[in-house]
This record gives sequence, C-alpha cells and structure tokens, in this order.
Amino acid sequence: MREAFSEHKAEAFFLRAIADLDETALKNDWYETLRGSAIMRQLLLDGMLSRANTRFCLKFKFRINDVEELPADVPSPESHWFNLDPGSVTTREIIEINRDAFLARKCMLFKGQAASVKDVINACANSKGGVHYGPAKTEGDRTVIALDEAFKVSDVDISYVSMTGLFRITLVALKPLVSAILEDSKKQENERGSRKRAGKGVKLCSLHTPLASRGQT
Repeated sequence: MREAFSEHKAEAFFLRAIADLDETALKNDWYETLRGSAIMRQLLLDGMLSRANTRFCLKFKFRINDVEELPADVPSPESHWFNLDPGSVTTREIIEINRDAFLARKCMLFKGQAASVKDVINACANSKGGVHYGPAKTEGDRTVIALDEAFKVSDVDISYVSMTGLFRITLVALKPLVSAILEDSKKQENERGSRKRAGKGVKLCSLHTPLASRGQT
C-alpha cells in the first residue's frame, strides 16, 4: 500500500512540476528561469521523471535541432551556443533522441571546452541560484559560467536563453506522460466514484495551449 501511495504522489508531484515549468517557459525573467532549472534538475537528473513513470514505462523522445557541430568550412569561434529548440529556430534537420542522449548533447563551446545540456542545468541549478548559489564544481559548470560572462543575448546570460529552450523541449517530450496520468486518473475516478487521484484538481491548460500554439503538438 505504501508503494502504490508513493507512486501516485510522485505522479501528482510530476504534474504540478510540469505545470510550473510551463508557466516559467512563458516568462522572460531571469529569476523564474533559475527556479525552472531546479525543476529541470528534479525531473531529469534527480529521478522524479523515472518515479512518476513507474506505472507507465513510457519511452520519451526529445525533439531537437541537429546542430551539435559547426560546418567544416566555418572557423571555430572562441565561444558558440547551439540552439537546440525547434520552437524558436528550426534547422535543416530535426532529430528525436532519448533522455540520456539529450542530457549529453553539446550545446555550448568556450575556448575549446564543451558544455552539455546536463552542464547547463547543473550550472543554473547548482551554482547560479536555482537550488544552490556558489562556486562551480565541475568543468562543465565552469564552462557555462565562463560563457555567460563572455557572451550575452540582449544583455541576458546565454545560459538563461538556453534554459528557456530546454524547458520547451522537455515539456513537449513529457506530454505523453502528462496525458497518461490524467487519463488514468479519469478512468479510476469513473470506476471508483469520488476517490482522489494524482491528477485531481491540477490545471494544465497553460501547458497545452501555449505548446499547441507553437505547433509543437
């Protein structure tokens, strides 16, 4: 009984986290972006997603721009940011990869050092204030922070711009689990009357409408 309860609590936590992340993705605010990095860490690095997916065993596909390498005829710059989000700019080729490949995907270069999606999440969550505020502990974190100091977009740290795209990619990838949990909740409520389940009372209109309007259904 405790095991079933913990699974449904994980599902409820997941739904609330997704709703919060969707609201964060719509805001152009550095503080909200840092708070969103904490949710990303919980979802993708700390095990929340796996726990919420225990009953459903879904395979997630992260849809990204295939821009990990610069063209061979382009001189290597000192710093570079790869925009992985097809919702903001679409490249010639879009690919679908699993969670591990997404986290390992290179998205920044600075003075010969590469930083992955995981590095960006960790730097924002663990060093820049999303969860903790303090010195970078890994080479990847240091690369992200160094690039922030050297390269900004409209006076905004490039890690914040990158995180916003990573939010959108993640929201699209995890929509199947949102739907599965809510559909299961509705089914159980129909079968067992007024029993409260994980999805009860969670509003996700802010998730579906903005994403659909971007053509990322």
